[in-house]
Amino acid sequence: MRRPTGMVGRALCDCHAHIFGATRQYPLDVGADYRPAQATADDYRLMLDRLGIAHCVLVQPSVYGTDNRCLVDALRVLGDRAKGVAVISPDITDEELLELNRAGVCGIRLNTAAKNGMDLDALEPLAERIRPLGWHIQVLLNEDALIQSYRRLARLGCDVVVDHFALLNPHSFLASTGFRKLLDLLNGGNAWVKLSAPYLQGATTIDEFRAFSGLAQALSSATPDRVLWATDWPHPAFRSGYLDDRVLLDILAEWIPDPISRHHILEDNPQALYKFNQP
Repeated sequence: MRRPTGMVGRALCDCHAHIFGATRQYPLDVGADYRPAQATADDYRLMLDRLGIAHCVLVQPSVYGTDNRCLVDALRVLGDRAKGVAVISPDITDEELLELNRAGVCGIRLNTAAKNGMDLDALEPLAERIRPLGWHIQVLLNEDALIQSYRRLARLGCDVVVDHFALLNPHSFLASTGFRKLLDLLNGGNAWVKLSAPYLQGATTIDEFRAFSGLAQALSSATPDRVLWATDWPHPAFRSGYLDDRVLLDILAEWIPDPISRHHILEDNPQALYKFNQP
């Protein structure tokens, strides 16, 4: 079996994936804006093993709202190799938070793009709830929202993870205010950004994925210890056929040719943020 060229070590981490169970067991939220195909924890584990990825981060998909049962069950299946990022409401009880913590959850997600997502007004109330647990807050927001909120994100008192290249345009990012504000946030020492899901900015082919090389290298060069990588498996927003995750690792090697930099992105940086148990 061919080893993906992006691989540089033994403790690689996929920092963003989703699990979708049977709808009879895990009903979709009334505000769900898509109907995903089933993609189980066992399916995902096969992909991880095929690519030799040791660790992973399961992110609560928007279609389940704040019902984290599918996430928690998947964490149980995957064990110590997995951490979880839940979606919660500010009025969650302390005991419910502790249950999620015991299950392997280490952060929450605020998705401003989803129809049933929360807006940025929830930032501070959510951060107040998770701060005692040492969790991080993960945000999906567009460039305008990033520009408006980067100071608030920096003052939350917890780590912040910005999803999917911060939805920046790979062709014009150098001239964008959003890119400069993202670097300000990352250089503050409590924020991270994921190189993932280029199809969310309209890329539909591998060549279009390659166009993110400049943005990926700029982020890695400016903030080498603040960059993560993820598959976004099983790619619920990709509408252009089958996407092989092995190819995504190959593309990472094109985005970040230097193996030491890839080692930081795939191993050191995830370990610093998610603190996986080491064998």
